[in-house]
Amino acid sequence: MKIAYITDVIYPWTIGGAEKRTWELAKRLTQEHEIHIITMKWWEGPKTKTKQNVTLHGICKPIELYKNDRRSIKEALHFSTHLLKPKMDYDIIDINQFPYFPALTTYLKTKLKNTKTIITWHEVWDEYWLEYLGKPGHIGRIIEKITPHTPNHNVSVSKTTQQKLSKLGHQSTVIPNGIDLKQIQEIEPQPEGYDVLYVGRLIKEKNVDTLIKATENTNLTLGIIGTGPQQQKLQKLTQKTNKNTKMHGNTEYKTLIGYMKSSKTLALPSSREGFGITALEAMATGTPVITVNEKNNAAKHLVTQKTGITTDLNPNKIKKAIQKIIENPEKQRQMSLNAKKQAEKYDWNKIAKKTDKLYKKIKEKG
Repeated sequence: MKIAYITDVIYPWTIGGAEKRTWELAKRLTQEHEIHIITMKWWEGPKTKTKQNVTLHGICKPIELYKNDRRSIKEALHFSTHLLKPKMDYDIIDINQFPYFPALTTYLKTKLKNTKTIITWHEVWDEYWLEYLGKPGHIGRIIEKITPHTPNHNVSVSKTTQQKLSKLGHQSTVIPNGIDLKQIQEIEPQPEGYDVLYVGRLIKEKNVDTLIKATENTNLTLGIIGTGPQQQKLQKLTQKTNKNTKMHGNTEYKTLIGYMKSSKTLALPSSREGFGITALEAMATGTPVITVNEKNNAAKHLVTQKTGITTDLNPNKIKKAIQKIIENPEKQRQMSLNAKKQAEKYDWNKIAKKTDKLYKKIKEKG
């Protein structure tokens, strides 16, 4: 089959769970299918390039993803309007749910064709739109309710997202995110690690400031890997609260995994998480995970008492969770073994097979 992924962001030029999912599936499905990714032109050189047998189409120049700590509507419209240009002559098109407008543009482009479309849902915001945008959030909420009507099929990356989509009146198939177990196992640990490590975007919803405050007035070492609109604010906060904190910015994947392997815990204090690939990667390295019991944090369903700790979004509670693990070596060792075992279920090769099976089923429906 000829399959295309539509996404404004793409790994490794931008780092996130959605980008990682698209790339890991795309490169595996090339064994049997012709795979394309339609995105913004994040790279130097020609608009179209081939990477690991995947054809990348850069249909427009990239612009800033965030404005005032929020996803930019201008960027969403910029990418969506450029989607009107390319031909959509594919058997299957799998669209990244965010930022919604590309899904609507794709619907307009394909509704009279024999192309089957899928939207992959990482999150469903519903009432969270009002918290995120205030009154304009009503518009976002309406768009979110319209969007699931447009594809032939909806895919959810977690049961949490599936349940929320169901409340909007739409069924979906759960195909979770995954990890490359073989790659992770082959990576060497970094020479030095941290008591607690954070990996991810530096945006408000990730609550990295709360994590920094959790290490205040302690001897706990904290490593932060990632970039985002809150980077400068967080750098200033670390200077005031904890000199044992180091911010790395973005790193190569093998370096990131190396730090996970050499660190004692990984913290994911996010109040909004569609799945939590970072938590899964940490588990694969044998690093216990600390996350928070927030309503829209799907990562809390990955973390059990045997693999880590789920606690309240509170600096003191997070501090105690970190200390509870690192001050008990036997508990840390047992959590490490359990985490590795759980992570084995999520190998990308298994996820790719499930995805391939679904694509074929949808195509056969005619």
